[in-house]
Amino acid sequence: MSDLNNIENLPKPKTETEKSSIEKRNLIQKDLIKDFCKNSEIKNIEERTKRAFDWILKYADNFDQLDEPLIDEYYRLATSGTEEDNVRKAELLSQIQTSLVELDNKNG
Repeated sequence: MSDLNNIENLPKPKTETEKSSIEKRNLIQKDLIKDFCKNSEIKNIEERTKRAFDWILKYADNFDQLDEPLIDEYYRLATSGTEEDNVRKAELLSQIQTSLVELDNKNG
């Protein structure tokens, strides 16, 4: 029960904009990591978990520097659920990953 109390006491986003921004970030990072593991053909769950943490350590700090319209468009497509959006969504995910790599190279 004490764990539940701790969860309830976590800070909540102050505005809908902050909430929306956090939701977008979480969704996109989850999709990027999933795509990364799929492309790497990693089947072992422990190895996938390790790779996910490696990805987060390397790229998460640069996420806030991404182009906001790109993030908004990806989020819109990811939450629309239509089949025709999947191709564009994959293209945007690739662009986002490329941008993160460039930012990592630039910022270290």
